[in-house]
Formats: sequence, C-alpha cells, structure tokens
Amino acid sequence: MKVKSEILNLPVKVFDKNVAITKEIINIIEESSARNYKLVVFDKQNNEISVAMYHPDDEKAMEAINFIAKQAQSKLKVFVTSESNLQKA
Repeated sequence: MKVKSEILNLPVKVFDKNVAITKEIINIIEESSARNYKLVVFDKQNNEISVAMYHPDDEKAMEAINFIAKQAQSKLKVFVTSESNLQKA
C-alpha cells in the first residue's frame, strides 16, 4: 500500500474500526459500484469528497468517481487503501 501510494503520489487511508462513516456519506456512491471498483467515500466537507480506493490507477473507477464528484459539484480527494481496510470502513 505504501509503495502504491508513493508511485501514484497519493496519501494512504487506514480505517479505524471504532470510527463510523455515516450512511449519508457512504451512499454518495451506490454499494454495487463501490464494491465493483473497490472504493468507499468516507468524508465530505467544504465541497470536497474524500474517497479511499484499492485501485486508484483504474481508469474506469476514476471516471466513475469523477462523474459522481462533478454531479455533486464537489472536488475529489483520492486516497490509497488496502482491501482489508475497505472491509473495515
């Protein structure tokens, strides 16, 4: 995860089991899309959506999340995470 973060120049996101993400935030992306693209929206503040992705180098995933951010009139902040971290979210 750290190597991928350095190669792609993206920050790493590690989820804490004790920190809950609200349904409103998680539901910014449909569950089927989130599972398909292995990502989760975990924060939205000041017109910025924060997304943790297992494959941030996946062009289709980036197209999908950029489209959703544009619809929400928000900027996108992408983080790298592991599959096990996605399951904790």
